[in-house]
Amino acid sequence: MAMQDLLESLQNFDLDQLNDVNNVGSWPVAVKIIIWVLCFAGALAVGYFMHVTNLQGELSGLQFHAEVVVPRGVHVLVMHGP
Repeated sequence: MAMQDLLESLQNFDLDQLNDVNNVGSWPVAVKIIIWVLCFAGALAVGYFMHVTNLQGELSGLQFHAEVVVPRGVHVLVMHGP
């Protein structure tokens, strides 16, 4: 019965009610759940983007060092930058 009530409330929902953000409590539960899921997904996407951007900044700041043995036994330090 609960699922039928949710579907019925969605069918009877008027999109003009979304303009009244001061009366969010009157929105059907299904619409509230959809809004919460979208907000949660947006927050996850922003957090992931910021984390990956931070990791890319750290990676570009790293310099890789490699020790290469040249003929005649001379050691040379080769630095590769970004």
